[in-house]
Amino acid sequence: MEKLDNINFEVDSIDVEEIYEKSMLLINDNEKDSTVKKFKDVLRNVNTIFDVESDGVPYFEITTSINSPLRDDVPQPSLERDAVLSNTKHREYGYFKVGKVVD
Repeated sequence: MEKLDNINFEVDSIDVEEIYEKSMLLINDNEKDSTVKKFKDVLRNVNTIFDVESDGVPYFEITTSINSPLRDDVPQPSLERDAVLSNTKHREYGYFKVGKVVD
């Protein structure tokens, strides 16, 4: 595999704000700089996987035929809608409001 030299490690506070907004998370101004640094570190560390020499190593996948047993479904009373929605400000028409998934 070729190293991805074209990855842009230049994450800035605007990128962090957009990521947090799309994730419906809040970030205060004090945390932005440290979060930018963390994002850059993650991108750099992930890119180091391409430093592993794998030429001549046969490709293989590890699969398992072990099936995990499923638990029995046990019907239980539903939670009250108002109680569930009381923990979020992202609601509309009695349901959770989620961000746009597809542009």
